[in-house]
Amino acid sequence: MAHQQRQDTDGGARLADVVPLPVGLGYVPAATPGAPTVGQSPGRAEEQRLLVAEDSRAEEERLLVAEDSHAEEQRLLVAEDSHAEEQRLLVAEDSHAEERPRVLTGRVLPAVPAAAPVLRALRPDRLAWQIVRHEIYYGTLGTARGLWALWTWATARELDAHLPTQPRLVLDARQRRQRIAWAGLSATTAAGAVVWATVGPLPLVAALLAVLAVAGGVERAIRHHQQRPRTEEQPPPVDTDRAEEAALPRLLGTSPTESRIIARLDRWDALAAARGLDGLTLVDLRASESGLVATLGLSGRWTAARVAAPDTVGRIRAALSVPSAVRADVVPGDVGDEVELRIRTRERRPDALWTPDHAGSIGVDTDTGQAVPIPPGRLLVAGTSGAGKSVALRVLMAGALLAEEPTAVIYLDGKGEESALWHNVRAAVEPDEIDQVIAEVTEEARERRDLMRANRVATWTPTPERPRLVVVVDEGAEIIAMDDRRRALVDRLSSMARVGRSRRIDVVWCTQRPTLGDGIPRQVNGVMDTRLVLRTAGVTETRQVLGPDWRAHELPGAGLAYLSGTGRGPDQPPIQVWDLSADETVTALPDRTPWQHGQADAEEDALGAEERQRALTVLAAMASAPLVSDLVPTSVVRDLLPGMTDVQRAAYLTALGCERGRTGSARGWRIDSVRAALDRLRDRR
Repeated sequence: MAHQQRQDTDGGARLADVVPLPVGLGYVPAATPGAPTVGQSPGRAEEQRLLVAEDSRAEEERLLVAEDSHAEEQRLLVAEDSHAEEQRLLVAEDSHAEERPRVLTGRVLPAVPAAAPVLRALRPDRLAWQIVRHEIYYGTLGTARGLWALWTWATARELDAHLPTQPRLVLDARQRRQRIAWAGLSATTAAGAVVWATVGPLPLVAALLAVLAVAGGVERAIRHHQQRPRTEEQPPPVDTDRAEEAALPRLLGTSPTESRIIARLDRWDALAAARGLDGLTLVDLRASESGLVATLGLSGRWTAARVAAPDTVGRIRAALSVPSAVRADVVPGDVGDEVELRIRTRERRPDALWTPDHAGSIGVDTDTGQAVPIPPGRLLVAGTSGAGKSVALRVLMAGALLAEEPTAVIYLDGKGEESALWHNVRAAVEPDEIDQVIAEVTEEARERRDLMRANRVATWTPTPERPRLVVVVDEGAEIIAMDDRRRALVDRLSSMARVGRSRRIDVVWCTQRPTLGDGIPRQVNGVMDTRLVLRTAGVTETRQVLGPDWRAHELPGAGLAYLSGTGRGPDQPPIQVWDLSADETVTALPDRTPWQHGQADAEEDALGAEERQRALTVLAAMASAPLVSDLVPTSVVRDLLPGMTDVQRAAYLTALGCERGRTGSARGWRIDSVRAALDRLRDRR
């Protein structure tokens, strides 16, 4: 009997251990089959109750532990960015639910739902807070990434590798981008201030939240793309036919036009074949201050002259999509089977400030940077309003006043604006004044004709008493408007332009309306030897003053001009006219007595006794000074005339009849002209 009781007791303990009794859930355990119920002994009943109570306490402890584990799972499930942890916890919850007993003594146990802690955690208020915190987190990271990208773009970090070779390109790109960035920031700040003042802060808060949402979406997309497993990239196949092409230097374009041309040069073989340019191979590509320089190799039927022909150049321009406003020309290369294609995609910025040393030149070549001389003689200056015509006239007049040959300037200022600056020229503004000056010049021309016939010479030689006369007409259309039958201004100026060349009377006709009959008389237009044309209003004006092959109407800025009549053609680069826009430079030119007709006879001995003695002393010292290649050095002149500037010394000696000279690198005053001036001054005594 005792043995049977011990077995029952052991069996009951094993059953309680294997099948826990969830007392905490309100479950009432059924009687164990074979256990004594009625008529049990008190000792055994007490033992059974103790065993059941012990099992109940163990079950309660396990449930408490399970509840703590559920709370931990709840905190882990709230974090959305830990997807793998969520899956692991859900699997653990499912396995825990499967291990929980469902049947005990023939009754079905109500299983505890595994998702109950999750559902309790995802309440609306907590869910909303987690979403807001998630968006703020990723939105802040995305905004920081965007600000860093903007800073990288504004500072042109991607161009740092080109800073040693192309510093100007990199610095210009940085300045341009920073201006754009600051302009955008200023506009955004101003718009925000206006919205705040007119509507209120709510639109700004909404805009900020929208920016955070967009930035957060972009940040999540970038991170998802970075975490996605990538397949190993296969290297692209090497095209052996384009091996040489790939070795060419890849340049950075400074403008969209230049970048497009570089991209098409990368496909030169295909584009050349489509245009019938087979046999022209791209050997090299580089950048210069004026644009792109492509070296083309010649093979087969091609020669340098054939490539430079207008038809071939036109096909090359079409293949590379070169705009009509961009110059492109072909010149021979360093070797016989190569030519250089020069595409002027960049504007050269030479130092164009006028100084007295630039007297005799009109400006600087925008391609080579060399000074461009302009010969004395009849000249037509044309250009629309704002093209730089007035500055060009200043350069011409200042050069005439500082010329080596004795020269006097007569200024017919039809607009009456510039003449106030020129204290050393004969100026006329009103119609009667202009009529009087033209009459004096006409009489001077007749007298020179008579003297030339008497001396049996065909060309007049300018002297300080009768110098070369430069008659500047500004503005031609105003002079035409002043004309009438009584004055006949245009007829007399036209006659002066026709016969004045041999008599050293030059007419410089300037107008901003370069159309025949409106701004230029037909007689004047037909005899002009040299033409300086700045930007014109259209192709019609360009053709009337230059011809059909010129593109003066396409000049991009003020001060650029084409020069014809000196050997320069339409295929050559334009000239940057010297900058003489400062009024102080004009007024600082040396003083000179303005020309008047008859002053050579009436005031032949205009110099006073003291000035004459000073001139004799200077000329005698120059005549006895050591010579360098038959030239009196300029250093000697500085010592003799210490109180003058270089410009004033040049004007003083030129007025005495001295002439400048140059032999190789030596510059100075020609000794023969100095001795002749000294003899003339002594003869006057």
